[in-house]
Amino acid sequence: MYASPDSFMEILPSRDLNTIRSYFYGFSLRQRQAVTHVVMDMNASYATLVPELFPNAQIVIDRFHIVQLMTRAINTIRTGIQHLLDKHSREYKIMKNGWRLFLKKYSNLETAHRKYMRGLNEYITEEEAITLVFKSFPVLEAAYLVYQEDLEAMDKRSPELIHALISTYKPVGSAMDVTIGTFKRNLKGILESLRCPWSNGKIEGINRRLKQIARTAYGYQNLGNYMRRIRIQMKYGKF
Repeated sequence: MYASPDSFMEILPSRDLNTIRSYFYGFSLRQRQAVTHVVMDMNASYATLVPELFPNAQIVIDRFHIVQLMTRAINTIRTGIQHLLDKHSREYKIMKNGWRLFLKKYSNLETAHRKYMRGLNEYITEEEAITLVFKSFPVLEAAYLVYQEDLEAMDKRSPELIHALISTYKPVGSAMDVTIGTFKRNLKGILESLRCPWSNGKIEGINRRLKQIARTAYGYQNLGNYMRRIRIQMKYGKF
């Protein structure tokens, strides 16, 4: 996929390093030297290929994956707490039925009007609900605040904010420690993601579409048939 324009290139039969290396070595060194940016997730093995295949390219960590790693940390902490709770407790019910609240931007939470929350069977604002949980579980609150800082940095496209967040973070013994550790190892690519316009948004959309094709066909045993179906969809359908 070229970053500009959004033109489809190829789907490889495998994502192992040898397959990827073999494919890109099909392009001349001059062509590969012309690549300036490679947008990717934080897979360390793929990162090792970039300087080999594209010697002049900078790695850009896709912004979607930055936020996704944060949300996974929040969900891991939340579900871990739930396993320790009485299922009849208010905190459990909020985390079970209102889990999306912990992934919302704080500015988008309802703070004034109480609404009926299923499972909890109470009228409560979204802000009151998460605050009730945070009072009992500060480790989740700490992770939530880090997540909110990350969202702010992404919205403002601010390398300074994300750098400050990563460099000043203090481990608390939660899944967020692992996430920030991953960010530290990929700091240069994360900062670059906030300086340039490139992203893998189009590719992520295509990936979802490919999974949908496989689901609706109950899977493909023959790779060739699967690839032909994909190419038909790419040519005549909407991705």
